[in-house]
Order: sequence, then C-alpha cells, then structure tokens
Amino acid sequence: MFAVALAIPVAITLPGTALAGDVCGDATSTVRIGAVQGSGPAAALTGTQTVEGVVVGNYQSNTSVSTLRGFYLQDPIGDSNPSTSDAIFVFTGTALTSAAVGSVVRVTGTVSEFQNQTQISPSTVTACPSAGVPPIVAADISLPLTTLADFEAYEGMLVRFPQALTVTEHYQLGRFGQVTLAAGGRLFQGTQTNSPGAAAVSAEAANVLRSIVLDDESQGQNPDPIPWGRNGAPLSASNTLRGGDTVAGLEGVLTYTWAGNSASPNAWRVRSANALTSNPPQFVANNVRPTGSSVGGPIVAAGLNVLNYFNTFGNGACTYGVGGGATDCRGANNQTEFERQQAKTVASVLATGADVVSLN
Repeated sequence: MFAVALAIPVAITLPGTALAGDVCGDATSTVRIGAVQGSGPAAALTGTQTVEGVVVGNYQSNTSVSTLRGFYLQDPIGDSNPSTSDAIFVFTGTALTSAAVGSVVRVTGTVSEFQNQTQISPSTVTACPSAGVPPIVAADISLPLTTLADFEAYEGMLVRFPQALTVTEHYQLGRFGQVTLAAGGRLFQGTQTNSPGAAAVSAEAANVLRSIVLDDESQGQNPDPIPWGRNGAPLSASNTLRGGDTVAGLEGVLTYTWAGNSASPNAWRVRSANALTSNPPQFVANNVRPTGSSVGGPIVAAGLNVLNYFNTFGNGACTYGVGGGATDCRGANNQTEFERQQAKTVASVLATGADVVSLN
C-alpha cells in the first residue's frame, strides 16, 4: 500500500486487500450510493461517507487539465428506488488510483455538490475483489423527457438510449469532440415554424427535452483524433458525420459537466469512451449529400451581411431579442442615414446578379 499526496490524498491497496477498518463487502460500514444521492437535485447525505461499487467510467489524470479527473462509481445492486441515482462521481484531482473500468472499489470521502453534480472527494480508495459482484446493466432512457430533471435519477450511471437518435448539431464537434443528438429527427429553431413569442419559446423547450450531448472523454479543446465518425470509427475526410445521421442503442455514462470551457457550459452529456460498454456509437449515414442539382440549370447564389441594418434609432431603443433588455441600436442613427444605408444595401443586392440571395 502506498499514499499519494497530491491535490487529494488517496490511499490505494492491492486487489483483494483492504485498509484497516475499511473492509470490502462490509455492508454495515457503508451506505448505498442511492441514499447519498437522494431523489432531489442535491446530495441527501453529505460529510464523510463510505460507498462501494463498480467503476463504470474512468477519467483520471495526473494533470490539472484535459480530463474530468476522477471516475464514476455505480452500486451494482442499487437501493430499489427509481428516483435516486445509484452512481456517484469520485473526484481524485491529480492523484491516480488503481480504479479501472469494471473494477470494484470502496471509497471513503467527503460528499458535496460541484457545479450541480454530486461528487465524493476520497481520503481512501480501496480495490476490492470482484467475485460475486453482479454485473452492471445499463439503464434505459427514452427521449423526450417530461422534464430535464428526469436525468437526475441517472446521474453518473451507465445508461442506454434504445431509440434511434439523430445528429442535429455538430458545431462543437471539432473544438470539443461533442455532438448533439435528438429523438424524433433533427431540431429546428422555435422561430422556424412559429412567430416569435410563446409558441416559439414552447418549441425551444420541447427541443431541450428531446436532446442529449454525446461527448468524448477529454476536457481539452481541438481533440485529435475526433472520435465521432460513422460506423464506430473516428472522424476523417473519408468518414464524416453529417446532420441527419443516426445512432441507435447509444451507451455511456450520464454526466452533468461542461466541456472544459465556458463556450460549452454545464449540460447533460453521455460519455461513451472509457465507459463500461463494449458498444461504441455506430453512426449510420441517413442523410446522404446529394450528388447533383435538379434546378433545371445553373444558378448563382450570394450572401450578404446586413447585421447592422436597423430601422430603429436611438440609445436604448433596441432590445436584446424579442422582449429582451434595452441596448443601443446598431447601424444608422436617424432616418436620413437609414435611407442612405438602404439605397446602398439594395444596390449591393442587385449588383450581385444572383438568383438567390441569403441575408445574414
């Protein structure tokens, strides 16, 4: 046995042995992880607790960046309460423990909330025998949810989305190794089919309940390789990922975290890599790019930036979005300037000679 004195002191034992006073399999000295999690948004039990379970996701690192710096521990038996999660995040900081995916460990440490995810900061991590421990079975989650809080009952657990999910956004795929998936097809902005207002807001809320972020194991930016391409292989020039592609039976650990940068803030994410699953995402090409056009001949398309084309003037007369706070208007300061701007803008559009013009 040796002790690691880094950001968090963690004592590690060899498999099958235990620390003094911390005996593997001794139910009298542990609490169920479900009892720690509770059925609310925050931990029901805090302070020093001892739990035991199977490692379902391992994201440890001896550096301060690029990973979650810990592992997810799940009770293989559970507390028989469907409203409580049977898993918890063990934050090891820059200390490395012997915990590996599929191993059984016993953890004693301090329970707290960090960024709305329950975690335990360990004083000891003990490797335990795995003989006789029931296997972890992924819990099924079907989208859409009734409320986003429904995810709370699965926080940190190995989960499966049995239905087909559609790639609806991959804007952050290259930067953070993440892609947004949705049930029932691709998501569209609430104002795509609704006027701004209550109906559009309702449509946006429904979008949130239909979606989940698939993220890689890294918290770093610009990963290489990028893991999410088609057919379980990494992204490449010859193996792309296109909006409208689908994946069924997605498995991974459900986390509530960010991607390591405020540009991708806290969100519910499923992490398939380094998780207790043998089923990497199998994306299927279900939105094949057309090989040609059928418009009856060549067309010319153009795009113009008119982000400063405002017909409202004066400080504080404009708003952030519909009904947002007051802000200064951009563009023309008065009617005379607006008319000059309008004439130049119209002339620019006509001068393109385009059949189709997209105004941004």
